[in-house]
Amino acid sequence: MTVTVEEAQNYLPALLEQMNAGEQIVITRHERPIAMLIASPSSEFWDATSHTEELQSSPRICVMGTLLKVKDQAFSFKLKDGSEVEGLLVQGDPSEFAKLFGQGVVLYGKAVFLPTGRILRLEADDFRTATPNDEFFGRLPKSTVVPTNLEEIGRHNLLRLENVIGKWPGDETDEQVAEALRRLS
Repeated sequence: MTVTVEEAQNYLPALLEQMNAGEQIVITRHERPIAMLIASPSSEFWDATSHTEELQSSPRICVMGTLLKVKDQAFSFKLKDGSEVEGLLVQGDPSEFAKLFGQGVVLYGKAVFLPTGRILRLEADDFRTATPNDEFFGRLPKSTVVPTNLEEIGRHNLLRLENVIGKWPGDETDEQVAEALRRLS
């Protein structure tokens, strides 16, 4: 099935239903294909436990944030930018770790990434109370996962449909285009 950008924007729910039925949808602009929507192999969420070989771990990391939740070895961690990450304390005393609830903490360990490059969890093997000098560590490291073929790139981008919706080229107003051209000159 082929639809225009405008049709894709206006009828996305119906197109998603057709994708779930196995239909591939090509999106065109000025009669030229610009994107393809295909259904994921499974209607279920991506299950990390059955795809452990696809997960990527970073080298050792050091990250600072606030400990939001602690239950046994599982925790939730808020970074300086406001984003939250789930994690596991893989080494150390959970009761000592829980005492830092609501405080600034520096975690050492690894970040585990999905094949899409998004972070799945932190695996902390050491921790300490944060100091003002630790502000530098307030951001997560970026994934070093680089898809090596076009099929992988397409699959990863389809998993992130929110990267496309509402950001179609050509949706800019004339004023936005004029402003962008002024900044370039």
